[in-house]
Amino acid sequence: AFGYNSYQGRYKVYKFTGSEWNLLGSEIIGEEVGESSWMASCSINNEGNIVALGIPNGNTISPGISTGSARIYKYDSIGNSWEQMGVDINGPLNQDKSIFYGSTISLNSTGNTVVIGSPRADPVGNAGYHGLIEVFEYNEGIDTWVQKGTSMYGTRHVSLAKLSTDINDKGDIIV
Repeated sequence: AFGYNSYQGRYKVYKFTGSEWNLLGSEIIGEEVGESSWMASCSINNEGNIVALGIPNGNTISPGISTGSARIYKYDSIGNSWEQMGVDINGPLNQDKSIFYGSTISLNSTGNTVVIGSPRADPVGNAGYHGLIEVFEYNEGIDTWVQKGTSMYGTRHVSLAKLSTDINDKGDIIV
């Protein structure tokens, strides 16, 4: 919901119980003031126990400049709450502009692989909007997201400016 607690933003996950939708766990609340637009993208795995949230205005570098980020949460049925998996995945610093990393996000079926996109990133850091897609795989042993392959930039100015992403169930094909 926009405007929640100084524009921190929040997510609610619901589960259908046969006749109605009930809140699953507690609300997931943004950590930084200004994250209300973090609701730009979300994805959920097949089981419904892992959610990925894109935060295009997250990771503030200076007033008005942020790289954007993503957070992935796993449902803890014992505590009836959502716990973050690893730490935030932050977009790259791109000169003096916000790149809106996390504008698009998709989880594979198990929730252990995520593809994250940015419509305004640029491989050389100038004013162009080539766009960026990165893929990360969760390493449970060290509780961190590890980049899978290299960063993929659009081939020319504005080629990925209207970006969306998806990933197959296995996590080895993206679009």
